[in-house]
Amino acid sequence: MSPDVELNPRPNKLDINAILAKHTRSDDIITNLDVAKEIIKANYRDSPRLDLVILYLKKHFKLNTDSVAILKMYWTELYKEHKVTLQATGTPKESRKETSEAIGSSIDSRKESLEAIDTPKETRKETKEREAKEAKEERERAHNEEFKEKQERKTKAEEWYKIFDNEDGTHTLREIRETKEQIRKLLMRDFWSIQGRNPKTNNPGYVVLQKLAIADYLNKTFRLVRVGGQIWRYDWRKGYYIYDAGNDLLKKEIGYIMTKVGNRDEGYDYNGNSIADSADIIDMASFGSKVFIDTNSPFNKQIALNENIILINAKNGVLQIDYKNKKVKLLGKKPEYLFSYCINAKYNPEIANDVIHEMLIEILGEEDTELIYQIASMAIRDTNPKLIPSKIAYLFIGPRNTGKNTVMDVLHRFFGNAIVSCITLNDIAKNKVTIQITFQRLQFFLVSRKNCI
Repeated sequence: MSPDVELNPRPNKLDINAILAKHTRSDDIITNLDVAKEIIKANYRDSPRLDLVILYLKKHFKLNTDSVAILKMYWTELYKEHKVTLQATGTPKESRKETSEAIGSSIDSRKESLEAIDTPKETRKETKEREAKEAKEERERAHNEEFKEKQERKTKAEEWYKIFDNEDGTHTLREIRETKEQIRKLLMRDFWSIQGRNPKTNNPGYVVLQKLAIADYLNKTFRLVRVGGQIWRYDWRKGYYIYDAGNDLLKKEIGYIMTKVGNRDEGYDYNGNSIADSADIIDMASFGSKVFIDTNSPFNKQIALNENIILINAKNGVLQIDYKNKKVKLLGKKPEYLFSYCINAKYNPEIANDVIHEMLIEILGEEDTELIYQIASMAIRDTNPKLIPSKIAYLFIGPRNTGKNTVMDVLHRFFGNAIVSCITLNDIAKNKVTIQITFQRLQFFLVSRKNCI
């Protein structure tokens, strides 16, 4: 060792413990490493040997092997800078005798420190085995903690997923959207991981999407149903299932997740094949709890609970109509019933129907007005697959400007364009349009002699 460099005594156990007592261990490994660096820089940058300090830092902060190696490299650089600083400031040379005395004093101090600590000496092999064991234990501890946290997040997410069942029928569109955002934020850490990281070669690794985790989130929040090769999702605003051929909304959701995964502060961003990854995730998400291999539609088949009770999907939710007891109950929006349409009306028992009723009486009279109500009721009744279809057709025949269009427009607006088909008598006569009354979808045909009224 050059006589130009100061030689401080090796720190003893009491000094180290006093310093460590001022610093508590964090759950974050990076934070612990940074604190350990600051301790070395503030107290031991001029110490020629640091084995004891690093040993205590390792135990106090529970540092793994890679962190210990980083600390040693950090101290080496600090000590080099310290020597250069001493030489640059022109520290007076010590005499050989003074140097010898300083070295002797340092050796005596080290002996006293070692005797006070009473730490048994380790062979190089034993040291490596011990460090390997400690590193393994640290990895297992970190893995167990991460697994526990992941399970807690999963449990919390499962509780929130129940909101999408809307069992009590009271959850609003705003609540659904906010819950989806909360789940996405909660599970974001599980949507990505880092692969290829190797501290020994200074390879930081890269971000990889956890496709199954993202797919599970999409399946449960969008209530996906796969029919053959088609992917249907529940639209909470409309209140029924829709088929989006381009899966645009799912792609938008995945695209947002891709911008949020990783850690930009540490240089980790997603930089994969977004198109291929998005397609894989959507395909995985569609294979959830509701998968229909054949192309037979599963929608609108739960319309009848029994012979007396049927379900109608209105704009503000599913209606349960009990013919026998003459009761109507609003169940709310229900993905479980697999409706792919709704009538173009909201159910509100407090609203009176005087305006429409009086208009129909003015046009048709009381007797024919009851017939109009019968038309709407029969169309709803025939959606019950457990009943024999009525197979009844109604024709409105009369002079111009007698209210035919008005009446038909009332019925058309009530049921909505999605479930009303307009055809002409000529098309029926020429067999250009095949009419099929099915129970998969409410079909209401309005016909006239020339044009659809």
